[in-house]
Amino acid sequence: MNGIDFLADTNALIYLLNGKSCMRPFLQNKLAFSVISEMELL
Repeated sequence: MNGIDFLADTNALIYLLNGKSCMRPFLQNKLAFSVISEMELL
């Protein structure tokens, strides 16, 4: 495998950037995000 635990969508990334507590359990894992999610955040 590639070592990535989760592929985060745009909503999950927005929650992470806003510091929402519901995302804390996922911070212990390796997260990835797509180019599309990156463009949506811009």
